Amino acid sequence: MAEFKLGRIRFIWKGDWSASTVYYKDDIVRNGGNVYVALSGHTSSVDFANDQSIHWNKMSDGQDWKSDWLVNTYYKINDVVKYGGYLYIANTAHTSAATVTLGLEDDQAKWDLYGEGFDWNGDWSEIARYKINDIVKYNGITYICIEGHTSASSSLGLENDQSKWQVFSEGFEWLGNWATEQRYRKNDIIKYGGQLYVANTGHTSAATETLGLEADQSKWDYFHKGIEYKGTWATSIRYKVNDLVKWGGGIWIANTHHTSTTSLAADESNWAQFVEGLEFEDNWSAYERYQPGDIVTYGGYSYVAVTNNIALKPSDNTSDWDVLNTGWRFIGDYDDDSTNREYIEGDVVRLGGFTYLCIDKHTGQRPPNTDYWKDLTAVSNGKVLGQMQHFMMQEMLCAMAITVILLLLLTIQTKLLLKTDQIKM
Repeated sequence: MAEFKLGRIRFIWKGDWSASTVYYKDDIVRNGGNVYVALSGHTSSVDFANDQSIHWNKMSDGQDWKSDWLVNTYYKINDVVKYGGYLYIANTAHTSAATVTLGLEDDQAKWDLYGEGFDWNGDWSEIARYKINDIVKYNGITYICIEGHTSASSSLGLENDQSKWQVFSEGFEWLGNWATEQRYRKNDIIKYGGQLYVANTGHTSAATETLGLEADQSKWDYFHKGIEYKGTWATSIRYKVNDLVKWGGGIWIANTHHTSTTSLAADESNWAQFVEGLEFEDNWSAYERYQPGDIVTYGGYSYVAVTNNIALKPSDNTSDWDVLNTGWRFIGDYDDDSTNREYIEGDVVRLGGFTYLCIDKHTGQRPPNTDYWKDLTAVSNGKVLGQMQHFMMQEMLCAMAITVILLLLLTIQTKLLLKTDQIKM
């Protein structure tokens, strides 16, 4: 059986090094990630570093994981900490800085880079301490920190420290309708009127709806051009580019942002006709405002407005009205006082057993003045005669067709009878 003499065993494990402790030669301790052997007996001081060069010799090299870097913490040689997206290893024993603001950077010379990585910090926050390789989301864009710093207030945003960040990945963030006094960031997407915009610069939006997005137009790019229907045009409304409204019988599209005034006609330079349409407005009135597409009756004719106008008689203003169709308006008998009345194209009157149609607007031109009136009696008689002749021709053609059909039926019947007789025989 083997024999051991305990006095010949040189090394004795003492665990972690402690201050104010008696150590003997060949005692082994751990300090940080390293293992040391005592060169001579002594009582340890308050700091291993004070005794290291005199009483200790490194026996093996190693590291000690300390997790996230902390303030006011004593770090030993080969301690490993996580700081931002990096791992650092201590090359000098020391006590860390007193504040997060000072950070590991305050003792940068006492640390070596041990491993490089990234640290996801979620959404960017104001007054936060960011470290190299921290990654944040700022609206639709992901950024990576390239210089340690404390972030600005929310009103200034990440843009205040833009030089301390690099884009890690591009993206967009949908924020709905544009709003006043809103902090917008690069790549934010909003809806304004019928259009979608993407921010190209971080900024705070205008204070009022009257100023609108247009006050910061240079800070937005078109993302998608669209239209938005706003119903019937109204006064004192803030209209935006590509807003659609109904005005008269047509649909109009805004080509300039503006606040509406008394009528679309007054703001017509801000609009263009999008779709032409028609809307019946009854008899023409000198006090009514008409829009393109409005239909009125004037005399026996129907007219359609082609411009915004008021108090412009259809028959006198051919650049503002087009004839939609011609017709008749029966006025009654042409009396002695009718010389003071204005007659309009399409008016029909009776005089002396005759019926006359006004063919040119006038006052005081008694029928049968052929420059202004057309005798309908002869036209009507001719039309009746023509209709009678047409009716008689139709009657004759029908009779002839019936006769032909009867003859065909009689022929078929005769042939059938002959065949029947032949079968019987």
